[in-house]
Amino acid sequence: MVWDVTRTVRIRLDVPDDRKSDLHATNDLFQYCANRTADWAWRYPDDDCVTSKSEAEDAIYDNLRQETDYLHANLVQKAIKRATDDIDNCVDRLADDENTSQPEYDTFSIVYDKRAATYYRNKVSLATVNGRVECQYDLPDTPERTPHGEYLLNEDYSFSTSTVHYDSETDEFYLHATMERELDADSPEKAEHSRVLGVDCNVNDHIAVTSTGRFIGNADFLNHQRREFEKRRASLQETGTRSAHLTYHRIGDRFGRWSKDYLH
Repeated sequence: MVWDVTRTVRIRLDVPDDRKSDLHATNDLFQYCANRTADWAWRYPDDDCVTSKSEAEDAIYDNLRQETDYLHANLVQKAIKRATDDIDNCVDRLADDENTSQPEYDTFSIVYDKRAATYYRNKVSLATVNGRVECQYDLPDTPERTPHGEYLLNEDYSFSTSTVHYDSETDEFYLHATMERELDADSPEKAEHSRVLGVDCNVNDHIAVTSTGRFIGNADFLNHQRREFEKRRASLQETGTRSAHLTYHRIGDRFGRWSKDYLH
């Protein structure tokens, strides 16, 4: 069986000093587009929220391009998608009677796919408000047995949509490079290079322990949430009403989406 394998590698970027302001300005406009989309798409409690990216693009894409002095088209589209995806998750929470509110965006996080970025094994070219900026990767001297060597520099992996982040404490920019490949294996657990970023995973107590001995997450909480979700799905199946049937199909693989957010 062929499995799609995805790994994320955190890479420090060597951004030229005179171009750092361009990345900050680009992030400001990216977050502006995401917030404007959220303002437009969030209709609760008076009406249904808009969760369709295409519907949002049809309504506000042209305006956002004008309002941002024609920010790169793909960055505008990615900002719209970020907001509608988040609102879709909020709608799920509302359906579960959970507290939630309109998404707000005020941190440095820009989504780049291959239309707004050109990825290489040693550098990346990023679209900004002031043309492209080319940033070299700060790689370890001996990348063997590191995420950089196993995934970033491994020609079996290719780049997918990734994100750029900024650490204000260190004044450093980072690329969270998403690397993908296909593997032939009986199961993902048996697939070669199944570990992510040098992290070993388990199913009890903590979710993972890093190579430095730091414990991450709470697997008991994750398992509890999974059991509660499965109980709810089973209860809906047993109810047998049309409303329960519709709810069963609407929630779909919500636990999968929730756990993906939690593990991220």
